[in-house]
Amino acid sequence: QRYRAYATVSDGHDRHQCDGIPWPDVTSANALPTPYQIFNQKKGSPYSKRRFYELVKLYHPDRHPYGSPADGLSYSTKLERYRLIVAANDILSDPIKRGAYDRYGAGWNGQPDVRTSRNSSDPSAYSGSGWNSPNGPSRNATWEDWEKWYQREADGPQEPRFVSNGTFVFLIVVVAAIGGVGQLSRVENYSVSFLEQRAALHDNISKDLNRKRKETTTAFSSREERINSFLEHRD
Repeated sequence: QRYRAYATVSDGHDRHQCDGIPWPDVTSANALPTPYQIFNQKKGSPYSKRRFYELVKLYHPDRHPYGSPADGLSYSTKLERYRLIVAANDILSDPIKRGAYDRYGAGWNGQPDVRTSRNSSDPSAYSGSGWNSPNGPSRNATWEDWEKWYQREADGPQEPRFVSNGTFVFLIVVVAAIGGVGQLSRVENYSVSFLEQRAALHDNISKDLNRKRKETTTAFSSREERINSFLEHRD
């Protein structure tokens, strides 16, 4: 038993369509149509969800009970196409994901060298890594699903990288030294400001005393007059 591919081959032998909406042709039975091909849209044009809604209505699993291919398409083919439709919409509807896909092909598995076995004689078709297995890429419907699948294919998530102990201690020492220099600079500035303020206060007091002495000396000619003036102001 063989499973049908996502897309049809462009030689015209297997052009399946649903309710008059054709599925995009590709050059190889193992190749996947691009998101732009699925929605019949040109690269760079504004994205419209109209085509997405039309395709979802056609291929949604709830509309096609298992084992009833009334239109010539098997249930697995419709399910595979539905997952591609959802994944394509997830990319093209998000400007960031769309930009990453346009530049690097990120988030979309369209390479023929990826395991895409659909032959039941191939054990990988039903193993943990096969196309139609429970953990296979045919179950990926969203951007997050593809990220998790890539991590599984790479034998787990990428391990975090840590710096060596020596480098870490060196960074701590550098940060502490920079902080110490900043604190010392602030203390020096504060000390200079305090000394300047104290000198200014001392100068003002000295000038005031000298002025008072001059005023007292000029206002009273004798010592006795100065004493009498002091006693009068005291009373």
